[in-house]
Amino acid sequence: MPEEMQAEVNRRNFLAAAAALTCGCALCPAVMAKDDDDDADEDVPKVPTGPVDVGTAADFAKDGAYDKWIKNKHMLVVRENGKIFAVTAICTHKQALLTIDHNQIYCPRHKSRFNFEGKPVPKPSGVIGQAKKPLSRFAITIDAQKHIIVDTSKPIDASKADDPSAFVKL
Repeated sequence: MPEEMQAEVNRRNFLAAAAALTCGCALCPAVMAKDDDDDADEDVPKVPTGPVDVGTAADFAKDGAYDKWIKNKHMLVVRENGKIFAVTAICTHKQALLTIDHNQIYCPRHKSRFNFEGKPVPKPSGVIGQAKKPLSRFAITIDAQKHIIVDTSKPIDASKADDPSAFVKL
């Protein structure tokens, strides 16, 4: 009789353990699931702060975005309509590092697009991407040696893009 009780207890323990494991597995994906929009914080790039010598006006001969500083300074330098300015290369949606794609600033993580002024623009499908806020700029000046200096420690809100410290005129 003790063996039968032992078998019954084992069966009971087994069923209880199996039920607990099943519930745990059923709940685990809900807890562990990762939404595409909830990317890990360790992937968020940080803009190094301080002055960056980006060269002279001659280094920006044509209109467009120059991505030489994306990887190490997380910024883009843009020449457009007789002005040179610098915008952050970090998406305003979930802080992914941006790239240049089809003559636009592009977020590879969520497919948001920005024009070279840093304003969100519709995707080719006509739908605006996840990012709704424009990219901020950085203070920019020309020093005594005629070099363009971007100061990433001085962000400028996109709404103040016309501020004289937000661009240098060619």
